[in-house]
Amino acid sequence: MVEQSLPAGFRFGKLKPEHNSLLQSKWHYPLVAPSLQYYANAIKNLSNLAIYNEKDEIVSWAVIKALGDIGHTYTMPEYRGRGFASMITAHLAKRMIDAHTTPYVSIKIQNEKSIKVHEKVGFTLHEGQIGRASCRERV
Repeated sequence: MVEQSLPAGFRFGKLKPEHNSLLQSKWHYPLVAPSLQYYANAIKNLSNLAIYNEKDEIVSWAVIKALGDIGHTYTMPEYRGRGFASMITAHLAKRMIDAHTTPYVSIKIQNEKSIKVHEKVGFTLHEGQIGRASCRERV
């Protein structure tokens, strides 16, 4: 598992209740958009991680969802290309490994950027679901 350090001025933290609407607004698949209640529950009850900048603004985030996969990963456009999604994914995957759970993600096969982010962290691609790819951490 590849882990990186945050650049100066950035910090890790948990998602906050006030991020509920932001998370929902960044969901890319509107036909199956989770509700505000879903995100409120994810923020309150599920393992999650976010990166904040020096102004305490959220930059990137991900959640270990109720079914056990890492997801809802997003980086604000102005912060893309800096490895933030990879850093968050690596930290969440390490949490799962430390808890003796196999980290995995489910990604639409067309989402090549997300697949590349997860492969960079150390996941490998396993095709097996129609229209989706599941990446599992290399053991």
